[in-house]
Amino acid sequence: MCRWLWLAVWLKLCQAIPVDNNVESEPEIECGSTSITVNFNTRNPFDGHVFVKGLYDQDECRSDLQGRQVAGIELPFDSCNTARTRSLNPKGVFVSTTVVISFHPQFVTKVDRAYRIQCFYMESDKTVSTQIEVSDLTTVFQTQIVPMPICRYEILDGGPTGRPTQFATIGQQVYHKWTCDSETTDTFCAVVHSCTVDDGNGDVVQILSDTGCALDKFLLNNLEYPTDLMAGQEAHVYKFADRAQLFYQCQISITVKEPNGECPRPTCAEPQGFGAIQTRGEARSLNSTSSAPTRTATIPPSFQRFLLRRRRSLNFEEHVLDVRTELNAVESFQEKTSTPLRLMSALSTSSFICMRPLTATFLGAFLIAGFLISSIKAQKNQLWAVASYEKVAKRWRRRERERQKLMTHISMLGGPSWIVVATAFVALVRAIPVDNNVEGEPEVECGPNSITVNFNTRNPFEGHVYVKGLYDQEGCRSDDGGRQVAGIELPFDSCNTARTRSLNPKGVFVSTTVVISFHPQFVTKVDRAYRIQCFYMESDKTVSTQIEVSDLTTAFQTQVVPMPVCKYEILDGGPSGQPIQFATIGQQVYHKWTCDSETTDTFCAVVHSCTVDDGNGDTVQILNEEGCALDKFLLNNLEYPTDLMAGQEAHVYKYADRSQLFYQCQISITIKDPGSECPRPTCSEPQGFGAVKQGGGGGGAAPAAAAPAATAAAPRAQLAQLRLLRKKRQALNENVLDVRVELSALDIVEGSDSSAQAAALSTSGVSSDGISRGICLSPLGFASFLGIGTAVATALSAMLFYTARPAHYKA
Repeated sequence: MCRWLWLAVWLKLCQAIPVDNNVESEPEIECGSTSITVNFNTRNPFDGHVFVKGLYDQDECRSDLQGRQVAGIELPFDSCNTARTRSLNPKGVFVSTTVVISFHPQFVTKVDRAYRIQCFYMESDKTVSTQIEVSDLTTVFQTQIVPMPICRYEILDGGPTGRPTQFATIGQQVYHKWTCDSETTDTFCAVVHSCTVDDGNGDVVQILSDTGCALDKFLLNNLEYPTDLMAGQEAHVYKFADRAQLFYQCQISITVKEPNGECPRPTCAEPQGFGAIQTRGEARSLNSTSSAPTRTATIPPSFQRFLLRRRRSLNFEEHVLDVRTELNAVESFQEKTSTPLRLMSALSTSSFICMRPLTATFLGAFLIAGFLISSIKAQKNQLWAVASYEKVAKRWRRRERERQKLMTHISMLGGPSWIVVATAFVALVRAIPVDNNVEGEPEVECGPNSITVNFNTRNPFEGHVYVKGLYDQEGCRSDDGGRQVAGIELPFDSCNTARTRSLNPKGVFVSTTVVISFHPQFVTKVDRAYRIQCFYMESDKTVSTQIEVSDLTTAFQTQVVPMPVCKYEILDGGPSGQPIQFATIGQQVYHKWTCDSETTDTFCAVVHSCTVDDGNGDTVQILNEEGCALDKFLLNNLEYPTDLMAGQEAHVYKYADRSQLFYQCQISITIKDPGSECPRPTCSEPQGFGAVKQGGGGGGAAPAAAAPAATAAAPRAQLAQLRLLRKKRQALNENVLDVRVELSALDIVEGSDSSAQAAALSTSGVSSDGISRGICLSPLGFASFLGIGTAVATALSAMLFYTARPAHYKA
């Protein structure tokens, strides 16, 4: 019985603790004439925030009322990213937004929820009539109302038959699909136009013109229309710098189809690169037309006359509806770092030819079928020729004729026509990446007060170089373009430049993450992030003098024991999990600190002074200077399985509207007393919401104390604390090192449990290319593929030709 009780207590202690609150029942929504009001009833008194997703930093879009079991917010229509979309069936306007209720005062945790709030304001059809009686003969009018189509906008994973996706990695191949469902067939036509993408903070970029033509081939190419009421196009996922959310909105014009006619489609020229139109600080109005020039639209006069005729006869503005969709894009940069400096980039697939497995199979079947058809035709021609000249030709001439026809057949099959068709076919199955990349390795200069990074690019540079997470700070971003060199200089005291002390080797690491983005507005699949790290070694200086006393000298022999090398990792699931860079809110992870030493039973390690920050100066202390936890909902008191290892389970959390988390801790290394145990801090049970916020500055290498140490509960615990303090004084703070780790947390999905998002995106390894499930070949590999296919098909044709020859040929 005692064994089972101990096991239950142990499992209870090692489990991460969620915030003890949630929403009771459904939110109460009031759709007003100029605003939407949302109220939540909570199980316990509310201590968090209610805010519009993506706008936590705007005071008018966040409510901080606390202390009651009711939390709410009022959102006006003209602010806080409140979207208005027109509908034709039913006829009216949808007003929608996404509201997040967060129960922790500083972080978004697993119990928080996001709700998609939507109010519909129906437009009533008013009919005014009067009647004048002229005779007993009356006219009966019979009217049949055909309902307008219902349209939607979806982003599918992979292609037209993929599943709708809410999360994707940069560079992943997706399919933008617009579909309208109608109760009647062959009645309506749909044209998609006026598409914009915004980040929810006022940055709006137009990617499809008012005439339905693409403006930037790197973002979205000209649309295809498989049916009258369907449009689509493949694309690669991109995102705004340092912002994960993308809000797409398009307009769809619905017209009545001419009997026995075809739906008119805009004829567009090939779009150029970097042609998207950006508007800062103002959102696109639903009822306004863009005044920006369309660089690629070419509308035939017949289509223009058709549009004008439809607008006059059908009151065209009444048959334009809005469709909207959202996507969360995750940066999948693969950063690699070594000591003293290594700059590695992920393999670029921009010079590769990629296709899905089904496409490759179809291409192979296409080649073989073509060769077989040609072979059958050649065989028939040969049989006809043999029958014609069989009686008059000699055997040696027949053999010569056979050989010549076989060579002609082979040369015909090896002609370039099949290759051209196959190459053109493959060229159509992939989206277009930005035609630029980094040539060679970046050039890094480690100066006394700053780090300078320069990149050599293959083509003239038109993008940005910035510190990851600080795109909006001008001092941390370089916009110099027009040359084949791009660079940035970063001072030590700004731009989230982290300094971490090291004991082996002894010195200071200065590190940061720099992103080079080749598109002037978005982060795309060809962009790269580099982990820049400079090491400044501290030299040991020894001053000595010699005094001769006698011929007898004393020999000193010293053996230097190297200090341990420590690291901080966040593992998936538990102590034996894999290190991760991406996680979903509420996912269970394991914080692990490990020190590797060349000797055994020599050193002791104590983890303390842990902070977490968002890279923008918002720093929160979660472990105090004595190594005790401050907030049980973020991180509980640590466990020490060995002398040089510490760890604890926790649930993933994040800052509101920010995905990055930078953890930094200090590890004190002391010498272990022979035959004794390593001293450990004895901490009381941490309270909830006890983390100390250190606003106004980032977490440096040695953050200052901001919270009192937990008091010892027994004389034995006090003795352990005194021994720990004595060890710290003896070391004179020389054996304290810093460890640092980063994590990107995915946001919560509307109306669902955040822990269920693990299925949406793999956290153990995120692919840097969305076509990773397909087949990618280099130009040489693709040429080899076609060559081998041609050789195999030719051999099959020759074999068929040889075995099917006339019987007298075999003699």
